[in-house]
Amino acid sequence: MNNTLYYGEMVARISGFIHHDPITLSRLENKLRMSGEMPDKNNLWTICADAAQVFDKIEDLSGEHYIDWHKALDIYSNKLREVLLNGTTPSMADLIALASSSIQESRAVNADLNSNSLEDDYPMHALGRSPSRGQG
Repeated sequence: MNNTLYYGEMVARISGFIHHDPITLSRLENKLRMSGEMPDKNNLWTICADAAQVFDKIEDLSGEHYIDWHKALDIYSNKLREVLLNGTTPSMADLIALASSSIQESRAVNADLNSNSLEDDYPMHALGRSPSRGQG
């Protein structure tokens, strides 16, 4: 299974997530219009495209194959919607921070909470501590 996403897929998923509910879409447009940050209705599409571009670049730069990028993108889309519902148009720096935290959250969800720590898996001396030096 290919875990990566193409830019067009990202734009479609983010846009679909934001535009699928007419009530939420109306709230988004009203909040952004009232805050003066969205004079044009097409700006919401541009925000989705910019958000996808940022996520795509971070995915390319990371080279991580063990991240569920689909889950990370869903978390990212949800966070983006929440920012927009607050009446704020995110800057590129905001989008980078959202993408990073979304990727981190998707990794945390995948972590096995019952797994042992390094100290449980390896004896003390295997981790660089020596009983002969009083460190064990």
